[in-house]
Amino acid sequence: MLQIIEEKTSVQGGGGIRGTYEKYSELIEAIIKKQIMIIGATMVLEAVQKLKELQVKNDGSVGAISGDPKKLLVDLVDLFRDLYGNFGEISCKKAAKEIIEKYPDLEVPNKLR
Repeated sequence: MLQIIEEKTSVQGGGGIRGTYEKYSELIEAIIKKQIMIIGATMVLEAVQKLKELQVKNDGSVGAISGDPKKLLVDLVDLFRDLYGNFGEISCKKAAKEIIEKYPDLEVPNKLR
């Protein structure tokens, strides 16, 4: 079960009412799970521990997020770019594409577009 630290807000769009933080959690989780497929769970789970605003379970699912989820997304993409270059950023974009299309109202950083 997803634990959201920040207060949830609901918005209309992309298939119904769904909490904004839940949408960001879904997006962040898609990125993390894609990275796990590419470079492995050990490296990814170790790397994301550096992001204090994010708690990730061993299977790559998001346990909790806090703070500004848009800033967290930037930090997450930067983290994977730092780990393995432009491919890290490109793979984040590819992982995010489906979720961004699913929730067109979701504000995401330009580096994921």
